[in-house]
Amino acid sequence: LSRLLIPFATDKRDGEDLGRFGVGFLSALSYAIRDPASFSLEVATGNGTTSHVLRVTARSTKTEGLRASIAKAPLRHGTRVDLRASRLDPDSVRAYARETLHFLPDSKAVVRVSGSPINGGRSIDGGRLYIENLGEGHVARSHLGGRAVAPEIVAATHHAGVKLASTALRELVLVDFPGALPITEGRDAVEHGPLYDAVAIAFHRRLKRLSLSPNADTAAKHALAELAAKASALTFDSAGFAEVAAELADALLGDARYLVSPERAEAVVGFLGPHVASKLFVPQSFWAEREWYDYLPGETELVNEELFVDPPEPLSRAAARRPDLTGLGAIAGRAASDVTVALARARRARPPGQLPCFACSGTVVIREDTASVREPRTWSDLYALRAAFDRARGLREADVERAIIVSDPERKEAPTP
Repeated sequence: LSRLLIPFATDKRDGEDLGRFGVGFLSALSYAIRDPASFSLEVATGNGTTSHVLRVTARSTKTEGLRASIAKAPLRHGTRVDLRASRLDPDSVRAYARETLHFLPDSKAVVRVSGSPINGGRSIDGGRLYIENLGEGHVARSHLGGRAVAPEIVAATHHAGVKLASTALRELVLVDFPGALPITEGRDAVEHGPLYDAVAIAFHRRLKRLSLSPNADTAAKHALAELAAKASALTFDSAGFAEVAAELADALLGDARYLVSPERAEAVVGFLGPHVASKLFVPQSFWAEREWYDYLPGETELVNEELFVDPPEPLSRAAARRPDLTGLGAIAGRAASDVTVALARARRARPPGQLPCFACSGTVVIREDTASVREPRTWSDLYALRAAFDRARGLREADVERAIIVSDPERKEAPTP
């Protein structure tokens, strides 16, 4: 009993025995004896050959008031813990056990709560468990997909059967690190290092192999790319991602390797034409966009791949230099100060998009191969040109509408009778 009351006094073997730090028993006692009259603890354990039972009661709230006895017990295989205290909420204890121990391999132990096994995949419906051999006897496990049977089970990282941290992943992603990985001093995370990186890399390469399934279409591969980036940011702290990003991009994204944010995707397609939609990877989360940002070309590279772009120049100079583009004169007076623009045209014979103007790298790129720029003939042409120009300058939508519809009386279409 004296050893059980000394923090971190443990002879447990890392990666082999359950528990690790020598604080669990002490924590239970310290919490429960605040109401000594209601407290009792019984631990019955055996290996099939010998069995014992440890009983602890309390006469006061001090450790000196604890009374313990150890006696032989009928043969059993395994351990049963019976803890009673008025301060304990049984439902909360059961929920905590399911949350922290549901991913514990049943090869180590079968954990039962209220008589029902909770670990070894029993608390997850669907998905699949993957075991990755990292070499030198190290193994990492991950469970992808499915749903949790109990609401306490969320996407998380585990270590030696103990939950370390939850993540914000919408998908169910569970990762179990090898027991040989050291724990941080705060005992709430695993320390980074070569073995930590190996777990992250093995996880990402598992996603790569999943993309090779005959049933993995473009949407499925993009979903895997989203998951890889989110898991990298939220589960692995970006460890190992730089090493596998190129091969992940090849396998999961293929030719669609231009990273465009969701709020910009529609404008990119509207400016360059519908054919570029198949070239885009549009992440659905901030985390995925942040993680892929350094490894994929973006909209600037896509614009230069699709268009011949002239050097930037003031709009007034462009309008004077190209009087054949009458649309430039129609928008030259709309900017309070001279806006920097760059004229552009398609590299290939493809129809342009509906937007004649687009903001790119601080410059308003104007497509000279669109009808509204060459010669705006109707009010619709003028509206499309001026609205696209104002939006590319960063004006709010309300300001664009007010400037064009309310403040501008010009009409070139026949008036409605």
